[in-house]
Amino acid sequence: MWHHRLGHLGQDAVRALLTKDYAASVSFVGSFDKVHCVPCLVGKDPQQPYAHNAHRASAIAELLHLDICGPYPIETPGGNRYFFPILDDRSNFSFTALLHAWSDVFPFYQTTEAYLEHISGLRVRAVRMDGALELTSGDMGAHLKSHGIAVQKTAPYAHSQNGKAECYILLELPLGNRAGSML
Repeated sequence: MWHHRLGHLGQDAVRALLTKDYAASVSFVGSFDKVHCVPCLVGKDPQQPYAHNAHRASAIAELLHLDICGPYPIETPGGNRYFFPILDDRSNFSFTALLHAWSDVFPFYQTTEAYLEHISGLRVRAVRMDGALELTSGDMGAHLKSHGIAVQKTAPYAHSQNGKAECYILLELPLGNRAGSML
């Protein structure tokens, strides 16, 4: 009961709290049985890594990782509340734009795609992203479809499937803005 009341605090900590005078007006009588708490077991079960089928791009522009982040509650001095990173899988080179609105994603993507195709002499073959509608529908979705670019959508809430973009975002954000800031 104490374990549950204290937010699933570890049993050793609960035992110390109740037996070592850490809490006033609490006296414990009884034994501590090693009980397995199902929510704790589920919560501490490590997630297995996703099988990546060991495919990494063999050329620049073969696979791009995309993600859009925001809106952030505080704007930049230029009035931007979003940022949009594009990472090339082969070179690990990244392009990041600060944006006023989600609708600004497509022009930045077009510029980046043109640049990568120009320097590599190859066309973009695939993009990996979450299923955000601003990236998969509208002008951007039509562009990807018309250019024959394969869209690899990750499963909802499976951020590690788009691991390169997610790791990049964690490296770019200041420590105070990481929790709960990303979409």
